[in-house]
Amino acid sequence: MRIGIVTHFDAAHSLQWEPMGKEIHGHTYRVEVVVEGELDERGIVLDFIELKARVKKVTDKLDHKNLNRIFDLPTCENICQFIFDELKRELSVVYVRVWEGEGKWAECRGP
Repeated sequence: MRIGIVTHFDAAHSLQWEPMGKEIHGHTYRVEVVVEGELDERGIVLDFIELKARVKKVTDKLDHKNLNRIFDLPTCENICQFIFDELKRELSVVYVRVWEGEGKWAECRGP
């Protein structure tokens, strides 16, 4: 069985090759997380409240931050990989998808 949640965080970054050059700018990042597992005695994989709390623990490391201080290259792909790697330590993650604003996303899938 698979379950998922969607959440958001806000952060700023700059990428040297962008038209704006090194100018810092911000995004609202949308984060989708899907995990899988067997149903427990309650008939759930994981309580949505618990899943959201675990994801928030990771996204709080990025929320309202200058991502250039966290990542060498703060691309959507690297942000997505970071969230995936952090979550897979405790959860059976199917995928993480990070949307950088509207219409642009990166996805990282498990094995």
